[in-house]
Amino acid sequence: AGALAAADALLARDPGSEKALALRARLLFKAGRLDEARRDLAASLVLNHDDNAARYGLAVICEKQGDLKCARGEWGTFLQLEPENAAVAARLKALGN
Repeated sequence: AGALAAADALLARDPGSEKALALRARLLFKAGRLDEARRDLAASLVLNHDDNAARYGLAVICEKQGDLKCARGEWGTFLQLEPENAAVAARLKALGN
């Protein structure tokens, strides 16, 4: 709870901080607050489209929530940015079409 409050304070000081959004998303994910974590990761990706660390987290959340269309899209974009990533390619393949 304290770490989450600290992340909230960081975002209050700099609402456009992709790093603060990603940090809060990780904390929200660990707390099981997937909808909020998903929102923060999506906002972070608006600020930095090429952040595959945030994209990875978003894809995992989409999978956990059963939103396979979202997961496929995020894994696909991940591979466009890192085509040599075999682990992500396998994960995308496992999701099927």
